[in-house]
Amino acid sequence: MALNDVQIQESKALRILARFHAIGFDENDPLVRYEVAQIQSALRMEQEIKKDVSFATLFVTPGNKKRMRIVLGIAFFSQWR
Repeated sequence: MALNDVQIQESKALRILARFHAIGFDENDPLVRYEVAQIQSALRMEQEIKKDVSFATLFVTPGNKKRMRIVLGIAFFSQWR
């Protein structure tokens, strides 16, 4: 059975983390497993956030509209000579 890309990346991450954080390159070291779990959790959280965020959110609320006007104004006037 062939490994998919996610499994290949996870095995690479395990080897690298074991190399630098475990005693004796042990991929089952508790610290290595903890770090892999933290990385996976962060990736899942980023995917969830990415579903709800787009460039349109910059213009939805009045506060964001004001911030974008300030950013665009600074960008425009910083090019002025």
